Amino acid sequence: MKKLKQWFKNHDLFKVLLGVLILVVILSWIIPGGQFSGATFSSSGMYRLGLDDLFRMPFYYVLNSYLPNIVFILVVGAFYGVLSRTDGYRKLVSKTAKTFENKPLLFVLLASLLFAVYASISMEVLPILVFAPFVISVILKLGLGKVVGVASTFGAALIGILGTTYGNYSLSFLLQNLGLEQTVDMGLKFGILVIAYVVYALFMALYIHKITTKKNKELKEEVETDKFMVAETKSSKAHTWPIILIFSLLLIFIVLGYVDYAGVFKVNIFNDFDTWLRTDVKIGDIPIITTILGSGISAFGTWDMNVISLIIMLSTFLLKFISHVKFDVLLENAFDGVKKMLRPALFIILCYTVCMFGAATYNVPTMVNFIENLFKGFNPIITTLTSFITTLFHSDFGFTGYTVGAFYAASYTDFTNIIAIIYPSINGLASLVVPTSVILMAGLSYADVSYKSWLKFIWKFFATMLVILLLVFVVIAYL
Repeated sequence: MKKLKQWFKNHDLFKVLLGVLILVVILSWIIPGGQFSGATFSSSGMYRLGLDDLFRMPFYYVLNSYLPNIVFILVVGAFYGVLSRTDGYRKLVSKTAKTFENKPLLFVLLASLLFAVYASISMEVLPILVFAPFVISVILKLGLGKVVGVASTFGAALIGILGTTYGNYSLSFLLQNLGLEQTVDMGLKFGILVIAYVVYALFMALYIHKITTKKNKELKEEVETDKFMVAETKSSKAHTWPIILIFSLLLIFIVLGYVDYAGVFKVNIFNDFDTWLRTDVKIGDIPIITTILGSGISAFGTWDMNVISLIIMLSTFLLKFISHVKFDVLLENAFDGVKKMLRPALFIILCYTVCMFGAATYNVPTMVNFIENLFKGFNPIITTLTSFITTLFHSDFGFTGYTVGAFYAASYTDFTNIIAIIYPSINGLASLVVPTSVILMAGLSYADVSYKSWLKFIWKFFATMLVILLLVFVVIAYL
């Protein structure tokens, strides 16, 4: 029993997430499910989760729906398993850390800006996380610790979701139900993004000043906990340019592949080029490009997660030839990297399991209906609360838009614009603290940061930003 208690103490992420899973199961026995048809709510009765559901949903529904996301995390592990053993990468990490040795805050702010901006404009947030291990390794070498590493990467990506602009990450159902375009109120969206990033940067600067002033020895030693720890290279012939080239190409690909040029910007050049490439480029009667690439690789701006995983795998094999790695060593290092990413992959599965439980029981619409009807008419504070609750139970924001979007469109016709701001903003903010946030839990489990340590770091920003957003929502709704 003592060993079990000690295990839970050392694995508080699992303990907290297991608590949420148990809560969802209990709620399924208490709160009936329901659905909205416009503004009308209809109860569908109880769907009580049983033992069969507890085992079937994680292995069937989660893997069936989110396998590409899980594979992506493992592929990133394989990539860094190989990359971290090369002299060029080791030199790049060490050189980058040395460059920012006297200005570590600048590196943190630049890295955070990259992750936040990308998440704000892209259709998929996960691809930018291919750079997270590199950034965290540099931050650990700078002596800033694991918390700052997670905040500058995974946390910054959530700031981008909070300030979603051109990105439609899981937003399509909500916007369709509300009858709105992605570009509505773009000035306000950019304003929220700028405010969120500035406030986040301020709190990180204060935290970094605090830990660097104390010269915490433990933070210096946290470099030893880096999953892809980089030792100083002894080779004078190590070249960083191949690694920089690979990183640059990956960045170009994720920007080209996951920004919705046609849907948001009405730019069809990539779609037209893809159509020409696939239909007109032939050898005889064979569309050679389609035959070689397959149907899954589509035009820039329409990629799914499978494509970037394929590109990262190809980049891993490219490393073999650049660094002259033997094939058996490549496989060994790649497999070792995959093993190091199994824990984040497990937590992603658990987060999505909570989502599947919520989707199966349909009791989230029941909660939203009850809370929204506590007051007559639209109330931005109440809608903020329901958005927080849906984020807790729906780690996939698409389910939120699908289940409650029509209700808001029919019930609060004059407030659809502000609802389209509230829900994504609170989803991003809540995802910084709720233990069902896929990106947050992937980051904390990757860096071995406890949930308690993270909350201790993030709660002041969360409270400050919540007040700011509530003020913005109230002003827009009532003035």
